[in-house]
Amino acid sequence: MGYAILACEALAVGWFAFALLGVLAGRTRSSVGRALIDAATWIVVPAPWLFLVAAGAFLRTRFTVPQFWWLVGLTVIFLIGSVVVWVRGRSAGRASRASHSAELAGANAWSPAWLALGLAIAVLLLNSTFASLDAAVRQHLSDVRTEADTLAASVAPRPLADHENAAAIYIQLGDYFGRDSGPFIWPTYWSEAVQMPVVGYGASAPSATPAPFDYSRQDLTEFLATQRGARQLVLTAAARPGCYFDRDYSRPRYDMRLPEIQDLRQSAFLLAVDARNRSTRGDTAGALENIQALYRMADHAATDPLIVCVLVGIAIDRLATDVLQHVLQENPPTSDQLQGVVISPGVSHAERLDRAMRMEEAASLGVFSDFDQRGAAILINEHADEIAVLGKSALYRVFILPGDLAGYRRFQRAVGGTSVARSYRELQIHRQEARKMIDRERAGPVTMLLTPALEPAMAAVAKGESARRLAVVGLAMYRYRADHGQFPDALPALSPDYLPIIPRDPFDGQPLRLRIVDGVHTVYSVGVDEVDNGGAPPSDHELKGDLLFECKLPKVDSQPEPAAEPEKAE
Repeated sequence: MGYAILACEALAVGWFAFALLGVLAGRTRSSVGRALIDAATWIVVPAPWLFLVAAGAFLRTRFTVPQFWWLVGLTVIFLIGSVVVWVRGRSAGRASRASHSAELAGANAWSPAWLALGLAIAVLLLNSTFASLDAAVRQHLSDVRTEADTLAASVAPRPLADHENAAAIYIQLGDYFGRDSGPFIWPTYWSEAVQMPVVGYGASAPSATPAPFDYSRQDLTEFLATQRGARQLVLTAAARPGCYFDRDYSRPRYDMRLPEIQDLRQSAFLLAVDARNRSTRGDTAGALENIQALYRMADHAATDPLIVCVLVGIAIDRLATDVLQHVLQENPPTSDQLQGVVISPGVSHAERLDRAMRMEEAASLGVFSDFDQRGAAILINEHADEIAVLGKSALYRVFILPGDLAGYRRFQRAVGGTSVARSYRELQIHRQEARKMIDRERAGPVTMLLTPALEPAMAAVAKGESARRLAVVGLAMYRYRADHGQFPDALPALSPDYLPIIPRDPFDGQPLRLRIVDGVHTVYSVGVDEVDNGGAPPSDHELKGDLLFECKLPKVDSQPEPAAEPEKAE
């Protein structure tokens, strides 16, 4: 109703202006003066209408503009009515000019004074109605702010007691490592050491496998010996049951600083490289202790309901699987040693992503709501200019923002349910539905800025799920070998003594597969392409081929001597 009243008042303003200028042109005796008034009339008065139509047509090529066709229709009505009013005004003006009788002039001509008064009243009513609509939108945005705060609180992690919380230790490690600009100096070969390429899983998934790094080199061993205290601190943090960083989740923001994520990554790399080094020296127990800590650190990193934290948790989880595969191949542990490694198969990266998506939604709703106060430029640094322009525009706020917000809500409904998806294929269906919705409806400008790129996140979730399930099965394969002297010839042999059930492949929903070639037992997942390639190694950044966990024994002549005594932590 408010928009209909606003349209009627806008028409009234335009027609009163045409009538007034038409009368003035008709009363003007100079032909030059009449021409100037007519030109000004047809240039100035229709300009706002034509500008809005042109702007709407431009925006409509990229975004949804719900009121566009209503605006076009009103503009046509306005122009037709303007011609009629202008012609009548000109006629009345000429009649007034030709009349010698004031009484006749009053009967046949429109009074400029009354037309000016009508125009002034129409302008006041138009401004009043527009201000009322703007106030209604602002009130709605205030309600959206409350909704965003409630949603954020529902998924925010709960504070932990100091003795249960690993956050303080990770922060201490961050101060020690100096983050990106501190005094800590890593060895020049450190970037090579942390890549850890392995057939099937690479921490960075390189497109071309670099030359193998020698983790037994003496300078690496000496460097790690100087970091025994840091390693012990990381193990202590990983042993804590939870991790809670003190963040203001009550008002989530896109510019929230996350320096602790870098601390976790640096600590994870230290443990991973140390595990590989210990494995080359025969210290299998110490290497497995590091691996167990890495899995716990992955859970700590993914505790924060933020997409970047979930992805870092998945990366650390996959890093742990990389190292586990190498250590098991280099030094097959005893049955007692294997009992110390516990990998929880029940951890769902999809549930974590779903939770992070709800926090993302809360932050996005906060962006919409903050148009009411200061715009949202400070909330999205990379789009500050665009958001600042929109935030200052009352026209955007009244005419486009409500549809923009409704489009964002439709997008969230389309991508919802990632936690209940049973396979990567179902995750893709959610993503495709959301993408079709955006392409079909051309979501609003802020929705386009706030819509996250879900394809990489969903692929990372499926690969993370696959990594952990392959690690669970691979660990069970080595436990079976420790008890029976050989690997099983089929995965069902692991159940129920070593696994209650055989985990399913998160990509196609089928049980994980086993390939045996030349004594190498390879447990594999079909991977992102969802094609069973018979255990072929991945390629093209893991977009093709299968994802593998190889179970094999080292050559007898290359097996290292057991470490005489594990290093004592400082």
